[in-house]
Order: sequence, then C-alpha cells, then structure tokens
Amino acid sequence: MIASERTAWCTVAAVSGAIAVAAGAFGAHAVPAGSKAQQLLTTGATWQLLHTVALLASLALVPSRAVGICFTVGLVAFPGALYALALQGPSWLGAVAPVGGLAFLAGWLLVAVAAWRSRGI
Repeated sequence: MIASERTAWCTVAAVSGAIAVAAGAFGAHAVPAGSKAQQLLTTGATWQLLHTVALLASLALVPSRAVGICFTVGLVAFPGALYALALQGPSWLGAVAPVGGLAFLAGWLLVAVAAWRSRGI
C-alpha cells in the first residue's frame, strides 16, 4: 500500500471516529433518555467507533485495499442507517443496515485471509 493510500484510509478513519463521537454525544444529550432514538444512536456510535479502530488496526497489521473498502462501506451503511432512523428518516433505510453488517463481516474475514497469507500476525 502506497503512502498516499494509507493517508486516505487514515483520513476516512479519523472522520469516522469524529462522527461516531458526535453521534454518541448527540444520543446522550439531545434526545430523550431511554428513547428508541437514543438506542439507535448509541448502537450506531458504538459499532462505528469499534470498526473505525478496526480499520486503523488493519492498516497497521495487514494493509489491504479490500479490507479498507469493506470496513468503509460498513462504516457508512450500518451506523448511517441507524442514525437516519433515529432522526426520523424513512423506514426503508432500516434495510440498509444489514448491508453494512455484511460489509463488516467481509472486512473481518479479509483481515483473516490477509493475515494468513502474510503469516505476519
């Protein structure tokens, strides 16, 4: 992976991390406690932050464009759908969340494949 590509993935991760923190703060302070909106925002922020860290770690351990793409698709689709639902978006957006979940799953499996191929982990 070339340096400019690594910089781009790190930028994606940094922006994703900032969005996750903002969504978590919004859920904690701007919506009614215990509401469905708060649950959706908390779940989205948790999964987004977890996979933001996974994206950064995968860059360091097994640099792979495919892993970056899968995690990025997941970072947009899964929490994005939950955030939209929390903000009264159209209910059909709920169907986008599983696409993000599958992208996360594919990313993790590709990390395993890359690690196996490199035998570096």
